[in-house]
Amino acid sequence: ALRAALLRALNATATAYDDTHCVHESIAARAALVPEQTAIDGQTQSLTFEAMETQAGVLAAHLRRRGVQPGDVVGLCLERSPDLVLSLLAIWKAGAAYVPLDPNYPPQRQAHIVSR
Repeated sequence: ALRAALLRALNATATAYDDTHCVHESIAARAALVPEQTAIDGQTQSLTFEAMETQAGVLAAHLRRRGVQPGDVVGLCLERSPDLVLSLLAIWKAGAAYVPLDPNYPPQRQAHIVSR
């Protein structure tokens, strides 16, 4: 009983948030408010909200030119990095969803995931 109570207490992490906007819309709103604030601080690259929003918009436009449409699913195979975040935002801005593909998985496993 004590263990169950402790687990419930540790897992009581509900946080109120604005669920009327998608993540990419919330980030765009933040970029409009504080464009020069650091949004991503990676080991090799840092981006402000403005730079992140601009770069994700350019990539989203490229995805749309390549045929990605709202409702599509795009495979995303990148190491954890600022490029991964930019790619996620771009996919969402294009109206699509993504399927995460771990670059450390063997090619056969990646192919199986993509084939579904």
